[in-house]
Parts: sequence; C-alpha cells; structure tokens
Amino acid sequence: NEPTSSLVVVAAPPPPNYGLPTLLGGASVAALGSVVTAVGAVPFFGHSAAVDAINAAERNKADAQALQASQQENRAAWESWGQPTVVVGSAAIGLGVVVVAAGIFLMVDGAEEALPERERRTSTRNAR
Repeated sequence: NEPTSSLVVVAAPPPPNYGLPTLLGGASVAALGSVVTAVGAVPFFGHSAAVDAINAAERNKADAQALQASQQENRAAWESWGQPTVVVGSAAIGLGVVVVAAGIFLMVDGAEEALPERERRTSTRNAR
C-alpha cells in the first residue's frame, strides 16, 4: 500500500476593500470641520453686526457706547479663538475632502481587484 496524498486548492478570499469606511471617515471629518468653522465664525459675524449697528446709531444720533463694547468683545473673541478655530475647521474640511477622494479611489480600485482574472482581462480589453 502506497500512501496517497491529496492536494486541495482553495481560492484565496478577495482582499478587503477599505473604500467605503475611508469615504465615510473623510465625510465625517469634513462635516465636523464645517461645524467647527461655523462656530469659529460667530465672533466675526457678531463684529460685523456690531459695526452695522454702530453706523446706524451714529446716523440716528443715538448713543453707541454699548454697541462699541459689543464690537470690542467680538473683536477680542475673533482674534483669540475665532480665527484659529476657523483655520482648524477649514483644514479639517480640506483633509476630509482628500480622504473622501481616496475612499472613492479605493472603492473603484477594489471593485476592479474583486473581479476574477478572466473578467478583468475582458473588461480591460473592452475599455480600449
């Protein structure tokens, strides 16, 4: 009796596609960046509103001292935390957009890699 050996060939599973999680992560970062940018812009718009109110008060010959205090508070807030917050939020939006693009690339590239070799060659040949 001769020992027999059997060889079993198992197809490897397709590589994982990280496209969708990457896309969703990038979209989340961009959305968070939008919120941070909006919060950081509040003192800027408060300052603009105070300037408009001061101008209107001066046209009407009204007392604008309270409005000037509001303008100074908003200016101090803008210069202390508003500007840096807007910069960080804008950077997060930019980073999120880049990550979304990478996620789309991974989804398209992963879809191509998931095709069997025969279909991949056929789809490449038909694309020419």
